[in-house]
Amino acid sequence: MATIYNSELTKEITDGAKIQTSHDLVPTQLAEKVVPVMEVNPKLLKYCNILKQVNSSSSGNTVIYTTPANKDFYLTCIVLSTQTDATSDGTSLNIWGAIRGKTGSNLAFIPKLASTAIHTNLVIPFPVPILLEKSENIILTQTFSVGAQNTSATVIGYTVD
Repeated sequence: MATIYNSELTKEITDGAKIQTSHDLVPTQLAEKVVPVMEVNPKLLKYCNILKQVNSSSSGNTVIYTTPANKDFYLTCIVLSTQTDATSDGTSLNIWGAIRGKTGSNLAFIPKLASTAIHTNLVIPFPVPILLEKSENIILTQTFSVGAQNTSATVIGYTVD
């Protein structure tokens, strides 16, 4: 039998299996025919279960998604698509969220030169998911007073208890 010398693995086994050390012994050996299977980083291997999309053609803030109060929300991707005419005086498009207690963290940004027409698509995948604060809004902000600006914003992520 192989002996486990990795204290982090022993702690993971204890915590993951909810072993009560006052009543049971924590396994310190692996049998020859037992192959342990574990997620090295479970936060990276979760399936996305949240996909929220909004469309906006008006100036101001639009809430895309409000993170749950009772679960952690991990952001894995943002998709932005915007189209403006040359008369639009809008200068930027932002998606905001709350990270580590800081509300108003800029998650995505598309600049726009005044007096130019644009059609832009932006996909931002996050290889390491971003933990957003609980009970906070993810907000799309576009500001313009003349012309037309149509935007679609999508957030993709997953929740963990």
